Amino acid sequence: MDVQDVLRDLGLILGAGLLSAPVAAFLRLPVMLVLVGAGALIGPSALGLGESPLDGLGAQLVFTLGVSLILFHGGLQISLRVISQTAVGLGLLVLPGVLITSADRGGCCGTRVFRAVHRRAPARVRSRCD
Repeated sequence: MDVQDVLRDLGLILGAGLLSAPVAAFLRLPVMLVLVGAGALIGPSALGLGESPLDGLGAQLVFTLGVSLILFHGGLQISLRVISQTAVGLGLLVLPGVLITSADRGGCCGTRVFRAVHRRAPARVRSRCD
């Protein structure tokens, strides 16, 4: 995929997204339903207008823009007053998840480092570790 293909696919995706909102309003359907339909329509399974392999640059660009827009839109809706009122509950939800993930990843990485060091150690040192 070269730059022209990526830009073409990005333009197709953005254009389909922009056209989906008025179509959804006219048909009185949820916008997400029309967006999924538009994506299926322009994708390689139907019309074949846009191709964006999941490991390609075009897909990364679309995913990055999509996540950025979702996070930005979510940030616009945040009320600091509501967050301050629910700070304890948010902390109880977030803190265990962070600790569990950190322990899991740390344990995994620690085990891999130990195994790598253990394999390279001399035989007399390995026998004491087993």
